[in-house]
Amino acid sequence: MKAKRKQLTDITVLLLRIAGGIIFLQVGGLAIFGWFGGMPPDGAKTELMSQAGIGGLMEIVGGILIILGLFTRPVAFILSGEMAVAYWQCHFPHGNWPIQNHGESAVLF
Repeated sequence: MKAKRKQLTDITVLLLRIAGGIIFLQVGGLAIFGWFGGMPPDGAKTELMSQAGIGGLMEIVGGILIILGLFTRPVAFILSGEMAVAYWQCHFPHGNWPIQNHGESAVLF
């Protein structure tokens, strides 16, 4: 019974890690390369050496590392710090609660 539970726990953690990594990869790919059809209508590109560009690169590289299971704890720590900065800089000025300021995804990540 313990072996079965351990196996189910490992599979669950694997699936959660892959799903989270894919979402980070998608968000970073959207910001940097316009993947997944999300570029602004005017075709503006994100500058790589801007705050948004560096964040996008962090999300792409971090997402890949999380998917592969490499350095997951330090990468998750760094990306969670990035999401905290995103929340406080971009969302919090528009309201105190994530539901008010549309910062739910930043809080979850």
